[in-house]
Amino acid sequence: MMKLEPVMGVNVRLSYFYADSDNWEKFVSACDRLGWAQKSFLQQIAHSYFGKHGSYYANTAVLDAEARGMAESEYYQSLSEGKDLLSYKSQRPDIEPSPLARIPDPETTANNRRRYNVVSISDYYYVLLQVALIVDRCTLIEFFSRVVVWHFSTYWERSYQPQIDHAEKCLFVLED
Repeated sequence: MMKLEPVMGVNVRLSYFYADSDNWEKFVSACDRLGWAQKSFLQQIAHSYFGKHGSYYANTAVLDAEARGMAESEYYQSLSEGKDLLSYKSQRPDIEPSPLARIPDPETTANNRRRYNVVSISDYYYVLLQVALIVDRCTLIEFFSRVVVWHFSTYWERSYQPQIDHAEKCLFVLED
């Protein structure tokens, strides 16, 4: 029987990301008012994103591996270990737009630059992150900046804001 080594995840170094004032206010409010630790909130956001869209990136990875003439496991391992991928045999595969395709990059101004440190994610999500960088043709900073926009546009009104409203009004049931 093969003994598996314990897997601890990957720490992705992210010195900063970009968030406009509206999304940054939501980020800070979620931390201050809802109990998220600011140093790990981006981790939760990334896990939420890949939890919802992981199958898109997994299916796209298989297509990308095939287009490079790589076995799926070889492709996965290369991404996991930070090795270079083979060049495309003919051309990049024709894939559907990613879930981030509709999310514009935030302005890269000094006012929108938010200091960060490390995002800890699972080994599998780390590989999906590498696929996302290929598919979305972006950097880590651009990816995390866009995922923050996606996260709050998806969850703020239905998950975060109601908790804040209940607490502010000291009510269990809010009237519309």
